Amino acid sequence: MGVPKFTDGAFKLKLPTAKAGTFSLFGIGGNSHIKQTEESENGDTLWARSDYGSRMGVVGLTHTLLLDANNFLYSTVSLSGNGSGTKYEETDAPGETPLALRHEDDMSRWTVRGTTTLNTRINAKHKLRTGIIVSYDTFRAFANSWDHDAQRMNETLDQTGNATTVQAFSSWKWRWNEQWSLTSGVHLLHYARNGQSSVEPRAALRYQPSTVRAFTLGAGLHSRTESIMTYFAQATDAEGRTTTPNKDLGLTRAVHAVFGYEQMLSEDVQLKAEAYYQYLYAQPVENAAGSAFWLGNLQEWFTTKDLVNKGTGYNMGVEASI
Repeated sequence: MGVPKFTDGAFKLKLPTAKAGTFSLFGIGGNSHIKQTEESENGDTLWARSDYGSRMGVVGLTHTLLLDANNFLYSTVSLSGNGSGTKYEETDAPGETPLALRHEDDMSRWTVRGTTTLNTRINAKHKLRTGIIVSYDTFRAFANSWDHDAQRMNETLDQTGNATTVQAFSSWKWRWNEQWSLTSGVHLLHYARNGQSSVEPRAALRYQPSTVRAFTLGAGLHSRTESIMTYFAQATDAEGRTTTPNKDLGLTRAVHAVFGYEQMLSEDVQLKAEAYYQYLYAQPVENAAGSAFWLGNLQEWFTTKDLVNKGTGYNMGVEASI
């Protein structure tokens, strides 16, 4: 058995200026590492050794700019990444020949993201938020394994790819009196890899009968893309031809509804409870009769199974926090 080792760190720097607004530089990162060995009971003969590691990191810059008394702009640009890798060594003759590489792989993904949001206060009852989010994703997947027939290492995977996602949104908050407020808006998503798009209306109602109690009700459409590797994953058919089965996979979609209750128990203690329901549709499932495969249960980085957006389901539950 191995002992995992962890390293992480974070920082944040606030940089105000006289006229150009306030900048904030931030970052967080970490990695984990574990080595495991297979050896004899007394430890004098080593049979095999595996080395597994993972890492993640984010660095970014935010900017807040006051345009006038009723408008300010909030923008962020960031670079994030995560990945994992494995190295496996073993010997055919324990105690006689040294360990030799038998498998290695590495999966890495990076995202460059830029966002900007314009916040506008029309008056005491009306506020607007409008923004855009642009993400550029890229990845590399590599694997190298021992071929027993050829008696050599064989490259089984070496692939890269990239894709751009564009999102835009606008929301309007209307506070028509001290007790009632309504937030409504629309969210748009476009995935440039295969041209898939979605328009998603959303709304939330809040009723606050007193300063210590509130009820909320929200509903809306939501969609998302899957891991970038899913769209680029290649498979080999029975005739030896290479295909990309999921390059045109559609967006995963859902309808969300939630009812909430908030109660101040004391000056510093708040109870929040929510009951939610999610209807899932256009879910990616395997395009094979009798298969129970759903991409939402996948633990690996990607799959080469042929997927279609024909799955349905639901989630429901209650959450509470103090």
